Amino acid sequence: MLLNVGPNRSFRLWQDFLKCHESSDRHEQCDPYRLDYLECLHPAKEATRMIIMQEEAQRQHKACGKASEKSSDLNFLSPDTAAN
Repeated sequence: MLLNVGPNRSFRLWQDFLKCHESSDRHEQCDPYRLDYLECLHPAKEATRMIIMQEEAQRQHKACGKASEKSSDLNFLSPDTAAN
């Protein structure tokens, strides 16, 4: 017995890709739609991308922290001094 639960989560992305592919002269223009659809089909890629984004955010946060330490002679408030 099959249950009809509606379209899968990637169906809308597939429709967007098809619409672009049908209306476009150059199929390279549809690459963003294709990549979104493939990413939806393969959630491991999405998880990998999220990990990379989190690591980059942490790297930038650390770099920002080092920059604020260097600027302490300019009387910028650090989180430690702001609490006092």
